[in-house]
Amino acid sequence: MAVYSGSTAASSVANPLQLMVEGVGGNAPSIWTYSSTNTTTDAKTANFFSDANNLGVQINDLLLGTNAASTTAPKGYFGVFGAVTTSGAALVSAVSSTAA
Repeated sequence: MAVYSGSTAASSVANPLQLMVEGVGGNAPSIWTYSSTNTTTDAKTANFFSDANNLGVQINDLLLGTNAASTTAPKGYFGVFGAVTTSGAALVSAVSSTAA
């Protein structure tokens, strides 16, 4: 299981991806979760998840996310990670329940 080791690990603003289901075998993607006030547009920005490589994210892994900008109406989204480098990773495609 991945352990968070990013630059914000000791900070009160740490908000890493969380591994929910680890992929089994060579082709099965892992499933990650993430919750923030960021939008899917943000998550599709290059290297948005700056610690993705350290956490073990791989290309084609899946993300289940929530946009918690509203405490009364949070929105959900689903995405696929693109290339992962030492600089980070971003979603290459994402769909949301509304305009997450």
